[in-house]
Amino acid sequence: MAKKGPPSVYTGPALTTAICANRISYAFDLRGPSVAIDTACSASLVCGNLALGVLRERRCTGALVLGVNVQLEPYWTEVFAEAGMLSPNGRCRFGDDAADGYVRGEGCAGLLLLPGGDLEGERTAQSPYAIAVGSAVNQDGRSNGLTAPNPAEQLSLLETAWRTAGLPASAASYVEAHGTGTALGDPIEVSALGRALRGKSWTAEASATGIPALRTASFKSNIGHLECGAGGASLLKLSQVLHRGTIPASLHLRVLNRHINWDDSGVEVITAPECLVPPGAPRDSGVPHGGVSGFGFGGTNGHIVLRAPARERQLHRAHGVQRLQVVPLVGHSATALADSARRLGEWVQASSFTANGGSESVPKALPQRMTIDGVACAAAHRAMQVSASSAKMRASVIASSLPELGRRLAMLEEELQQSKPSLAANAPPKVALALIGPDEPRASMILHSLAAVAASTAEEEEDTSTPGLAGLCAVLRTCGPGPLDPSAVACAALCAAAAMLVDDLGIAPCAVLGHGLAAMQPHLLQQVQSV
Repeated sequence: MAKKGPPSVYTGPALTTAICANRISYAFDLRGPSVAIDTACSASLVCGNLALGVLRERRCTGALVLGVNVQLEPYWTEVFAEAGMLSPNGRCRFGDDAADGYVRGEGCAGLLLLPGGDLEGERTAQSPYAIAVGSAVNQDGRSNGLTAPNPAEQLSLLETAWRTAGLPASAASYVEAHGTGTALGDPIEVSALGRALRGKSWTAEASATGIPALRTASFKSNIGHLECGAGGASLLKLSQVLHRGTIPASLHLRVLNRHINWDDSGVEVITAPECLVPPGAPRDSGVPHGGVSGFGFGGTNGHIVLRAPARERQLHRAHGVQRLQVVPLVGHSATALADSARRLGEWVQASSFTANGGSESVPKALPQRMTIDGVACAAAHRAMQVSASSAKMRASVIASSLPELGRRLAMLEEELQQSKPSLAANAPPKVALALIGPDEPRASMILHSLAAVAASTAEEEEDTSTPGLAGLCAVLRTCGPGPLDPSAVACAALCAAAAMLVDDLGIAPCAVLGHGLAAMQPHLLQQVQSV
Protein backbone atom coordinates (compact mmCIF):
# COMPACT_ATOMS: atom_id res chain seq x y z
CA MET A 1 0.00 0.00 0.00
CA ALA A 2 1.54 3.27 -1.09
CA LYS A 3 1.60 6.20 1.32
CA LYS A 4 1.26 9.71 -0.02
CA GLY A 5 2.86 12.53 1.86
CA PRO A 6 6.10 12.98 3.73
CA PRO A 7 7.78 9.93 5.34
CA SER A 8 7.15 9.23 9.01
CA VAL A 9 8.83 7.12 11.67
CA TYR A 10 5.37 5.70 12.43
CA THR A 11 4.05 4.93 8.93
CA GLY A 12 7.33 3.40 7.75
CA PRO A 13 7.32 0.34 10.03
CA ALA A 14 3.55 0.02 9.70
CA LEU A 15 3.91 -0.46 5.93
CA THR A 16 6.65 -3.08 6.28
CA THR A 17 5.29 -6.62 5.97
CA ALA A 18 7.80 -8.07 8.45
CA ILE A 19 6.49 -5.84 11.23
CA CYS A 20 3.07 -7.54 11.08
CA ALA A 21 4.57 -10.61 12.77
CA ASN A 22 7.39 -8.89 14.64
CA ARG A 23 5.04 -6.47 16.39
CA ILE A 24 3.08 -9.38 17.89
CA SER A 25 6.28 -11.03 19.10
CA TYR A 26 7.33 -7.71 20.63
CA ALA A 27 3.98 -7.18 22.38
CA PHE A 28 3.86 -10.67 23.90
CA ASP A 29 7.62 -11.13 24.33
CA LEU A 30 7.72 -14.20 22.08
CA ARG A 31 11.29 -15.34 21.40
CA GLY A 32 10.85 -17.97 18.67
CA PRO A 33 10.83 -17.46 14.88
CA SER A 34 8.66 -14.49 13.88
CA VAL A 35 7.96 -14.62 10.17
CA ALA A 36 5.50 -12.82 7.88
CA ILE A 37 4.64 -14.90 4.82
CA ASP A 38 2.90 -13.69 1.68
CA THR A 39 2.04 -16.28 -0.95
CA ALA A 40 -1.36 -14.63 -1.55
CA CYS A 41 -4.31 -16.99 -1.08
CA SER A 42 -2.22 -19.86 0.33
CA ALA A 43 -0.21 -17.77 2.84
CA SER A 44 -1.94 -19.05 6.00
CA LEU A 45 -1.53 -22.69 4.95
CA VAL A 46 2.13 -22.18 4.02
CA CYS A 47 2.62 -20.57 7.44
CA GLY A 48 0.87 -23.53 9.08
CA ASN A 49 3.06 -25.98 7.18
CA LEU A 50 6.23 -24.24 8.43
CA ALA A 51 4.89 -24.13 12.00
CA LEU A 52 4.10 -27.85 11.96
CA GLY A 53 7.65 -28.58 10.78
CA VAL A 54 9.14 -26.53 13.61
CA LEU A 55 6.92 -28.29 16.17
CA ARG A 56 7.77 -31.74 14.84
CA GLU A 57 11.46 -30.94 15.29
CA ARG A 58 10.73 -29.72 18.85
CA ARG A 59 12.37 -26.38 18.17
CA CYS A 60 9.38 -24.56 19.72
CA THR A 61 6.90 -25.35 22.46
CA GLY A 62 4.03 -23.82 20.52
CA ALA A 63 3.23 -21.76 17.45
CA LEU A 64 0.73 -19.05 16.58
CA VAL A 65 -0.55 -19.14 13.00
CA LEU A 66 -2.35 -15.90 12.14
CA GLY A 67 -3.91 -14.82 8.86
CA VAL A 68 -5.49 -11.44 8.27
CA ASN A 69 -6.96 -9.48 5.39
CA VAL A 70 -8.10 -5.86 5.64
CA GLN A 71 -9.15 -3.72 2.67
CA LEU A 72 -7.76 -0.30 3.50
CA GLU A 73 -7.93 1.12 -0.01
CA PRO A 74 -9.71 0.24 -3.29
CA TYR A 75 -6.56 -0.32 -5.35
CA TRP A 76 -6.47 -4.13 -5.16
CA THR A 77 -10.22 -4.44 -5.66
CA GLU A 78 -9.82 -2.44 -8.86
CA VAL A 79 -6.89 -4.62 -9.95
CA PHE A 80 -8.75 -7.89 -9.37
CA ALA A 81 -11.89 -6.55 -11.03
CA GLU A 82 -9.85 -5.48 -14.05
CA ALA A 83 -8.36 -8.98 -14.18
CA GLY A 84 -11.84 -10.52 -14.21
CA MET A 85 -11.33 -12.38 -10.91
CA LEU A 86 -14.25 -10.83 -8.99
CA SER A 87 -17.90 -11.79 -9.32
CA PRO A 88 -19.96 -8.97 -10.87
CA ASN A 89 -22.97 -10.31 -8.95
CA GLY A 90 -21.28 -10.32 -5.55
CA ARG A 91 -21.70 -14.07 -5.00
CA CYS A 92 -19.11 -16.84 -4.77
CA ARG A 93 -20.74 -19.83 -6.50
CA PHE A 94 -18.35 -22.71 -5.99
CA GLY A 95 -19.28 -25.63 -8.25
CA ASP A 96 -22.12 -23.74 -9.94
CA ASP A 97 -22.55 -23.44 -13.67
CA ALA A 98 -22.93 -19.67 -13.27
CA ALA A 99 -19.69 -19.28 -11.30
CA ASP A 100 -18.18 -15.96 -12.37
CA GLY A 101 -15.57 -15.09 -9.75
CA TYR A 102 -15.08 -14.58 -6.05
CA VAL A 103 -16.00 -11.87 -3.54
CA ARG A 104 -13.34 -10.17 -1.43
CA GLY A 105 -13.73 -10.50 2.33
CA GLU A 106 -12.11 -9.11 5.46
CA GLY A 107 -11.21 -10.97 8.62
CA CYS A 108 -8.58 -12.41 10.91
CA ALA A 109 -8.04 -16.06 11.84
CA GLY A 110 -5.71 -17.31 14.55
CA LEU A 111 -4.70 -20.83 15.58
CA LEU A 112 -2.54 -22.03 18.45
CA LEU A 113 -0.58 -25.16 17.53
CA LEU A 114 0.95 -27.34 20.25
CA PRO A 115 3.17 -30.42 19.96
CA GLY A 116 1.22 -33.67 20.06
CA GLY A 117 3.15 -35.01 23.05
CA ASP A 118 1.81 -32.25 25.29
CA LEU A 119 -1.74 -33.30 24.50
CA GLU A 120 -1.16 -36.92 25.43
CA GLY A 121 -0.17 -36.14 29.03
CA GLU A 122 -1.93 -34.38 31.84
CA ARG A 123 -2.72 -31.13 30.02
CA THR A 124 -6.32 -32.15 29.44
CA ALA A 125 -7.59 -28.61 29.89
CA GLN A 126 -6.09 -27.87 26.48
CA SER A 127 -7.83 -30.70 24.64
CA PRO A 128 -7.70 -29.71 20.96
CA TYR A 129 -10.48 -29.06 18.50
CA ALA A 130 -8.51 -31.00 15.89
CA ILE A 131 -5.11 -32.61 15.38
CA ALA A 132 -2.85 -31.82 12.40
CA VAL A 133 -1.45 -35.02 10.93
CA GLY A 134 0.02 -33.97 7.59
CA SER A 135 0.77 -31.06 5.27
CA ALA A 136 2.40 -30.18 1.99
CA VAL A 137 3.39 -27.13 -0.07
CA ASN A 138 4.39 -26.95 -3.72
CA GLN A 139 4.50 -24.60 -6.71
CA ASP A 140 2.78 -24.67 -10.10
CA GLY A 141 5.96 -23.77 -11.95
CA ARG A 142 5.42 -22.78 -15.59
CA SER A 143 1.69 -23.25 -16.16
CA ASN A 144 -0.51 -21.71 -18.86
CA GLY A 145 -0.07 -18.35 -17.18
CA LEU A 146 1.17 -16.78 -13.97
CA THR A 147 -2.29 -16.92 -12.40
CA ALA A 148 -3.47 -20.12 -14.15
CA PRO A 149 -3.71 -23.28 -11.96
CA ASN A 150 -1.62 -26.35 -12.76
CA PRO A 151 -3.81 -29.50 -12.51
CA ALA A 152 -0.85 -31.86 -12.18
CA GLU A 153 0.61 -29.94 -9.24
CA GLN A 154 -2.71 -29.74 -7.44
CA LEU A 155 -2.97 -33.52 -7.74
CA SER A 156 0.62 -33.94 -6.52
CA LEU A 157 -0.02 -31.60 -3.57
CA LEU A 158 -3.00 -33.61 -2.33
CA GLU A 159 -1.27 -36.97 -2.73
CA THR A 160 1.82 -35.72 -0.87
CA ALA A 161 -0.15 -34.22 2.03
CA TRP A 162 -2.21 -37.36 2.66
CA ARG A 163 0.81 -39.63 2.18
CA THR A 164 2.68 -37.52 4.76
CA ALA A 165 -0.27 -38.05 7.11
CA GLY A 166 0.14 -41.81 6.65
CA LEU A 167 -3.46 -42.16 5.48
CA PRO A 168 -5.08 -43.82 2.48
CA ALA A 169 -6.97 -41.52 0.13
CA SER A 170 -10.26 -43.13 1.16
CA ALA A 171 -9.77 -41.84 4.74
CA ALA A 172 -10.79 -38.32 3.67
CA SER A 173 -14.27 -37.60 5.04
CA TYR A 174 -14.39 -33.98 3.93
CA VAL A 175 -12.17 -31.39 2.25
CA GLU A 176 -12.56 -27.64 2.63
CA ALA A 177 -11.90 -26.53 -0.94
CA HIS A 178 -10.05 -23.47 -2.12
CA GLY A 179 -13.34 -22.92 -3.96
CA THR A 180 -13.13 -19.43 -5.42
CA GLY A 181 -16.10 -19.98 -7.72
CA THR A 182 -14.29 -19.26 -10.99
CA ALA A 183 -14.96 -20.82 -14.37
CA LEU A 184 -11.35 -22.02 -14.69
CA GLY A 185 -10.46 -22.89 -11.11
CA ASP A 186 -13.47 -24.96 -10.01
CA PRO A 187 -13.24 -27.74 -12.66
CA ILE A 188 -9.48 -28.11 -12.10
CA GLU A 189 -9.81 -28.32 -8.32
CA VAL A 190 -12.75 -30.74 -8.28
CA SER A 191 -11.00 -33.00 -10.79
CA ALA A 192 -7.80 -33.02 -8.71
CA LEU A 193 -9.76 -33.78 -5.51
CA GLY A 194 -11.47 -36.73 -7.16
CA ARG A 195 -8.34 -38.16 -8.73
CA ALA A 196 -6.24 -37.81 -5.57
CA LEU A 197 -8.73 -38.85 -2.88
CA ARG A 198 -11.25 -41.05 -4.68
CA GLY A 199 -9.14 -42.74 -7.33
CA LYS A 200 -8.56 -41.96 -10.97
CA SER A 201 -11.47 -44.16 -12.12
CA TRP A 202 -13.89 -43.66 -9.23
CA THR A 203 -17.54 -44.22 -10.14
CA ALA A 204 -20.76 -43.80 -8.21
CA GLU A 205 -20.94 -47.59 -7.85
CA ALA A 206 -17.91 -47.41 -5.57
CA SER A 207 -20.13 -46.10 -2.78
CA ALA A 208 -21.79 -49.50 -2.67
CA THR A 209 -18.45 -51.01 -1.62
CA GLY A 210 -18.16 -48.64 1.34
CA ILE A 211 -16.29 -45.70 -0.26
CA PRO A 212 -18.66 -42.71 -0.21
CA ALA A 213 -18.28 -39.66 -2.41
CA LEU A 214 -15.86 -37.04 -1.12
CA ARG A 215 -17.81 -34.14 0.40
CA THR A 216 -16.53 -30.62 -0.06
CA ALA A 217 -17.60 -27.01 0.43
CA SER A 218 -16.18 -23.51 0.18
CA PHE A 219 -16.08 -21.14 3.15
CA LYS A 220 -15.68 -18.32 0.62
CA SER A 221 -19.35 -18.68 -0.29
CA ASN A 222 -20.18 -17.77 3.33
CA ILE A 223 -17.69 -15.05 4.31
CA GLY A 224 -15.96 -14.08 1.07
CA HIS A 225 -12.33 -14.65 0.10
CA LEU A 226 -9.99 -13.53 2.89
CA GLU A 227 -7.04 -13.92 0.51
CA CYS A 228 -3.94 -14.13 2.75
CA GLY A 229 -6.20 -15.07 5.66
CA ALA A 230 -8.37 -17.53 3.70
CA GLY A 231 -6.41 -20.64 4.70
CA GLY A 232 -6.56 -19.72 8.38
CA ALA A 233 -10.31 -19.19 8.23
CA SER A 234 -10.76 -22.53 6.45
CA LEU A 235 -8.62 -24.31 9.08
CA LEU A 236 -10.83 -22.84 11.80
CA LYS A 237 -13.92 -24.04 9.96
CA LEU A 238 -12.56 -27.55 9.45
CA SER A 239 -11.50 -27.82 13.10
CA GLN A 240 -15.06 -26.94 14.12
CA VAL A 241 -16.49 -29.42 11.62
CA LEU A 242 -14.35 -32.17 13.17
CA HIS A 243 -15.15 -31.03 16.71
CA ARG A 244 -18.91 -30.56 16.32
CA GLY A 245 -19.53 -33.28 13.73
CA THR A 246 -21.56 -31.08 11.37
CA ILE A 247 -20.64 -29.78 7.90
CA PRO A 248 -22.16 -26.36 7.07
CA ALA A 249 -23.61 -25.79 3.62
CA SER A 250 -21.74 -24.22 0.73
CA LEU A 251 -23.99 -21.43 -0.55
CA HIS A 252 -25.23 -20.25 -3.96
CA LEU A 253 -25.01 -23.62 -5.75
CA ARG A 254 -28.07 -23.92 -8.01
CA VAL A 255 -26.98 -25.78 -11.16
CA LEU A 256 -23.92 -28.07 -11.22
CA ASN A 257 -21.03 -26.88 -13.37
CA ARG A 258 -21.40 -28.55 -16.76
CA HIS A 259 -17.62 -28.65 -17.24
CA ILE A 260 -17.19 -31.04 -14.29
CA ASN A 261 -17.90 -34.76 -14.62
CA TRP A 262 -19.44 -35.09 -11.19
CA ASP A 263 -20.30 -38.78 -11.47
CA ASP A 264 -16.78 -39.84 -12.34
CA SER A 265 -15.03 -37.41 -10.00
CA GLY A 266 -16.54 -38.89 -6.83
CA VAL A 267 -16.89 -35.39 -5.34
CA GLU A 268 -20.05 -33.67 -4.16
CA VAL A 269 -20.59 -30.13 -2.87
CA ILE A 270 -22.56 -29.89 0.38
CA THR A 271 -25.61 -27.67 -0.18
CA ALA A 272 -27.34 -28.36 3.16
CA PRO A 273 -25.88 -29.03 6.63
CA GLU A 274 -24.85 -32.67 7.06
CA CYS A 275 -23.49 -34.86 9.82
CA LEU A 276 -19.80 -35.52 9.38
CA VAL A 277 -20.38 -39.17 10.27
CA PRO A 278 -23.53 -40.25 8.37
CA PRO A 279 -26.34 -41.72 10.48
CA GLY A 280 -26.13 -45.48 10.63
CA ALA A 281 -22.37 -45.56 10.08
CA PRO A 282 -20.66 -48.35 12.07
CA ARG A 283 -19.08 -47.27 15.36
CA ASP A 284 -15.76 -48.73 14.27
CA SER A 285 -15.71 -46.67 11.07
CA GLY A 286 -12.67 -44.76 12.34
CA VAL A 287 -11.86 -41.21 13.36
CA PRO A 288 -12.95 -38.63 10.75
CA HIS A 289 -10.23 -36.82 8.76
CA GLY A 290 -10.41 -33.71 6.62
CA GLY A 291 -8.20 -31.40 4.61
CA VAL A 292 -7.92 -27.74 3.64
CA SER A 293 -6.65 -26.52 0.27
CA GLY A 294 -5.30 -23.10 -0.64
CA PHE A 295 -3.90 -22.04 -4.01
CA GLY A 296 -2.03 -18.75 -4.34
CA PHE A 297 -2.68 -16.94 -7.61
CA GLY A 298 1.08 -16.79 -8.09
CA GLY A 299 1.24 -20.60 -8.07
CA THR A 300 2.19 -21.50 -4.47
CA ASN A 301 -0.18 -24.19 -3.15
CA GLY A 302 -0.77 -25.55 0.35
CA HIS A 303 -2.81 -28.37 1.92
CA ILE A 304 -3.13 -29.38 5.58
CA VAL A 305 -4.74 -32.60 6.88
CA LEU A 306 -6.58 -32.63 10.23
CA ARG A 307 -8.24 -35.41 12.19
CA ALA A 308 -10.85 -35.27 14.90
CA PRO A 309 -9.67 -35.82 18.50
CA ALA A 310 -10.29 -39.27 19.93
CA ARG A 311 -13.88 -39.74 21.10
CA GLU A 312 -12.90 -40.29 24.71
CA ARG A 313 -11.11 -36.92 24.70
CA GLN A 314 -14.19 -35.22 23.25
CA LEU A 315 -16.31 -36.81 25.99
CA HIS A 316 -13.81 -35.48 28.52
CA ARG A 317 -14.37 -32.01 27.06
CA ALA A 318 -18.12 -32.48 27.55
CA HIS A 319 -17.96 -33.86 31.11
CA GLY A 320 -14.70 -32.56 32.56
CA VAL A 321 -12.58 -29.43 32.36
CA GLN A 322 -13.81 -27.08 29.64
CA ARG A 323 -12.90 -23.67 28.34
CA LEU A 324 -14.72 -20.80 29.99
CA GLN A 325 -17.32 -19.09 27.81
CA VAL A 326 -18.74 -15.58 28.13
CA VAL A 327 -22.52 -15.29 27.67
CA PRO A 328 -23.57 -11.63 27.22
CA LEU A 329 -27.06 -10.34 28.06
CA VAL A 330 -28.67 -7.02 27.12
CA GLY A 331 -31.76 -5.11 28.18
CA HIS A 332 -33.22 -1.61 28.21
CA SER A 333 -33.56 -1.67 32.00
CA ALA A 334 -32.51 -3.68 35.04
CA THR A 335 -35.91 -5.37 35.04
CA ALA A 336 -35.58 -6.32 31.37
CA LEU A 337 -32.06 -7.61 31.97
CA ALA A 338 -33.28 -9.75 34.87
CA ASP A 339 -36.07 -11.07 32.65
CA SER A 340 -33.54 -12.00 29.96
CA ALA A 341 -31.49 -13.89 32.56
CA ARG A 342 -34.60 -15.70 33.79
CA ARG A 343 -35.79 -16.74 30.31
CA LEU A 344 -32.35 -17.97 29.27
CA GLY A 345 -32.02 -19.85 32.56
CA GLU A 346 -35.40 -21.52 32.03
CA TRP A 347 -34.36 -22.54 28.54
CA VAL A 348 -31.16 -24.09 29.87
CA GLN A 349 -33.10 -25.96 32.57
CA ALA A 350 -35.60 -27.19 30.00
CA SER A 351 -32.80 -28.96 28.16
CA SER A 352 -33.50 -31.95 30.48
CA PHE A 353 -30.39 -31.78 32.60
CA THR A 354 -31.17 -33.83 35.69
CA ALA A 355 -29.49 -34.56 38.98
CA ASN A 356 -28.46 -38.11 39.65
CA GLY A 357 -26.96 -38.75 43.05
CA GLY A 358 -25.65 -35.21 43.22
CA SER A 359 -23.98 -35.38 39.78
CA GLU A 360 -25.35 -33.84 36.61
CA SER A 361 -25.95 -36.06 33.62
CA VAL A 362 -26.18 -35.25 29.94
CA PRO A 363 -29.62 -35.77 28.35
CA LYS A 364 -29.98 -38.66 25.97
CA ALA A 365 -30.94 -36.51 23.00
CA LEU A 366 -29.13 -33.21 23.40
CA PRO A 367 -29.13 -31.17 20.15
CA GLN A 368 -25.68 -30.60 18.71
CA ARG A 369 -26.06 -26.83 18.96
CA MET A 370 -27.18 -27.06 22.61
CA THR A 371 -23.73 -26.67 24.13
CA ILE A 372 -22.15 -23.92 26.20
CA ASP A 373 -20.15 -22.91 23.12
CA GLY A 374 -23.30 -22.63 21.02
CA VAL A 375 -25.22 -20.69 23.66
CA ALA A 376 -22.35 -18.23 24.09
CA CYS A 377 -22.07 -17.73 20.31
CA ALA A 378 -25.83 -17.18 19.91
CA ALA A 379 -25.96 -14.77 22.85
CA ALA A 380 -23.02 -12.76 21.50
CA HIS A 381 -24.67 -12.58 18.07
CA ARG A 382 -27.90 -11.29 19.60
CA ALA A 383 -26.10 -8.75 21.77
CA MET A 384 -24.31 -7.32 18.72
CA GLN A 385 -27.63 -6.89 16.89
CA VAL A 386 -29.09 -4.68 19.65
CA SER A 387 -28.32 -0.99 19.39
CA ALA A 388 -26.71 0.86 22.28
CA SER A 389 -29.81 3.03 22.74
CA SER A 390 -32.00 -0.06 23.13
CA ALA A 391 -29.57 -1.91 25.39
CA LYS A 392 -28.82 0.47 28.22
CA MET A 393 -28.03 -2.41 30.58
CA ARG A 394 -25.53 -5.14 29.80
CA ALA A 395 -24.18 -8.05 31.79
CA SER A 396 -21.98 -11.07 31.13
CA VAL A 397 -22.11 -14.51 32.70
CA ILE A 398 -19.00 -16.70 32.65
CA ALA A 399 -19.45 -20.48 32.72
CA SER A 400 -17.83 -23.65 31.46
CA SER A 401 -20.96 -25.81 31.17
CA LEU A 402 -24.70 -25.45 30.74
CA PRO A 403 -25.53 -26.48 34.33
CA GLU A 404 -23.08 -23.88 35.64
CA LEU A 405 -24.58 -21.31 33.28
CA GLY A 406 -28.05 -22.04 34.68
CA ARG A 407 -26.86 -21.50 38.25
CA ARG A 408 -25.06 -18.26 37.43
CA LEU A 409 -28.05 -16.91 35.50
CA ALA A 410 -30.24 -17.52 38.55
CA MET A 411 -27.71 -15.66 40.72
CA LEU A 412 -27.65 -12.75 38.25
CA GLU A 413 -31.45 -12.57 38.17
CA GLU A 414 -31.62 -12.48 41.97
CA GLU A 415 -28.91 -9.82 42.19
CA LEU A 416 -30.65 -7.60 39.64
CA GLN A 417 -34.00 -7.92 41.40
CA GLN A 418 -32.52 -7.07 44.81
CA SER A 419 -30.07 -4.32 43.97
CA LYS A 420 -31.94 -2.50 41.20
CA PRO A 421 -28.73 -0.91 39.90
CA SER A 422 -28.91 2.57 38.47
CA LEU A 423 -28.55 2.91 34.75
CA ALA A 424 -25.12 4.07 33.71
CA ALA A 425 -26.67 5.07 30.40
CA ASN A 426 -28.56 7.91 32.15
CA ALA A 427 -25.28 9.78 32.48
CA PRO A 428 -24.41 12.18 29.64
CA PRO A 429 -22.58 10.39 26.83
CA LYS A 430 -18.82 10.86 26.73
CA VAL A 431 -17.31 12.61 23.72
CA ALA A 432 -13.71 12.35 22.59
CA LEU A 433 -11.92 14.94 20.45
CA ALA A 434 -10.08 13.19 17.60
CA LEU A 435 -7.40 15.26 15.86
CA ILE A 436 -5.66 14.57 12.56
CA GLY A 437 -1.92 14.11 12.48
CA PRO A 438 0.68 16.79 11.78
CA ASP A 439 1.66 15.04 8.54
CA GLU A 440 -1.90 15.21 7.18
CA PRO A 441 -1.61 17.10 3.84
CA ARG A 442 -5.33 17.98 3.84
CA ALA A 443 -5.10 20.03 7.04
CA SER A 444 -4.83 23.33 5.21
CA MET A 445 -7.77 22.47 2.96
CA ILE A 446 -9.94 21.46 5.91
CA LEU A 447 -8.98 24.55 7.87
CA HIS A 448 -9.88 26.95 5.05
CA SER A 449 -13.14 25.10 4.46
CA LEU A 450 -14.00 25.78 8.08
CA ALA A 451 -12.93 29.37 7.58
CA ALA A 452 -15.29 29.73 4.61
CA VAL A 453 -18.21 28.33 6.58
CA ALA A 454 -17.43 30.58 9.54
CA ALA A 455 -17.11 33.67 7.35
CA SER A 456 -20.38 32.90 5.55
CA THR A 457 -22.22 32.43 8.81
CA ALA A 458 -20.71 35.60 10.27
CA GLU A 459 -21.88 37.64 7.25
CA GLU A 460 -25.40 36.27 7.58
CA GLU A 461 -25.51 36.99 11.30
CA GLU A 462 -23.50 40.23 10.92
CA ASP A 463 -21.73 39.26 14.12
CA THR A 464 -18.49 37.29 14.43
CA SER A 465 -19.33 36.46 18.03
CA THR A 466 -22.21 34.20 17.05
CA PRO A 467 -22.61 31.46 19.73
CA GLY A 468 -20.78 28.36 18.60
CA LEU A 469 -18.41 30.26 16.30
CA ALA A 470 -16.74 32.93 18.41
CA GLY A 471 -13.72 30.89 19.43
CA LEU A 472 -13.39 29.29 16.01
CA CYS A 473 -13.43 32.61 14.22
CA ALA A 474 -10.87 34.01 16.64
CA VAL A 475 -8.41 31.25 15.81
CA LEU A 476 -9.10 31.43 12.07
CA ARG A 477 -8.46 35.17 11.96
CA THR A 478 -4.97 34.62 13.29
CA CYS A 479 -4.22 32.23 10.39
CA GLY A 480 -4.72 34.77 7.65
CA PRO A 481 -6.30 34.20 4.24
CA GLY A 482 -3.36 32.55 2.48
CA PRO A 483 -2.32 28.90 2.35
CA LEU A 484 -0.47 27.55 5.35
CA ASP A 485 2.91 25.89 4.85
CA PRO A 486 4.23 23.57 6.11
CA SER A 487 1.23 21.35 6.76
CA ALA A 488 2.19 20.99 10.43
CA VAL A 489 1.33 24.68 10.93
CA ALA A 490 -2.09 24.15 9.35
CA CYS A 491 -2.62 21.07 11.48
CA ALA A 492 -1.73 22.95 14.68
CA ALA A 493 -4.17 25.72 13.78
CA LEU A 494 -6.87 23.20 12.93
CA CYS A 495 -6.41 21.42 16.26
CA ALA A 496 -6.69 24.72 18.11
CA ALA A 497 -9.75 25.69 16.06
CA ALA A 498 -11.36 22.33 16.82
CA ALA A 499 -10.72 22.81 20.52
CA MET A 500 -12.26 26.30 20.47
CA LEU A 501 -15.25 25.01 18.47
CA VAL A 502 -16.15 22.24 20.91
CA ASP A 503 -15.74 24.73 23.77
CA ASP A 504 -18.11 27.16 22.03
CA LEU A 505 -20.63 24.34 21.64
CA GLY A 506 -20.41 23.48 25.33
CA ILE A 507 -18.83 20.07 24.80
CA ALA A 508 -16.24 18.81 27.28
CA PRO A 509 -14.21 16.00 25.64
CA CYS A 510 -13.24 13.16 27.95
CA ALA A 511 -10.12 12.50 25.87
CA VAL A 512 -8.00 14.06 23.15
CA LEU A 513 -6.57 11.62 20.63
CA GLY A 514 -5.68 11.26 17.00
CA HIS A 515 -3.26 10.05 14.37
CA GLY A 516 0.31 11.18 14.96
CA LEU A 517 -0.60 12.85 18.24
CA ALA A 518 2.74 11.87 19.78
CA ALA A 519 4.54 13.94 17.16
CA MET A 520 2.71 17.15 18.12
CA GLN A 521 4.52 19.80 20.12
CA PRO A 522 3.91 19.27 23.88
CA HIS A 523 2.83 22.87 24.43
CA LEU A 524 0.22 22.56 21.65
CA LEU A 525 -1.23 19.40 23.19
CA GLN A 526 -1.41 21.11 26.58
CA GLN A 527 -3.20 24.09 25.06
CA VAL A 528 -5.77 21.89 23.32
CA GLN A 529 -6.40 19.87 26.47
CA SER A 530 -6.72 22.99 28.61
CA VAL A 531 -9.37 24.42 26.27
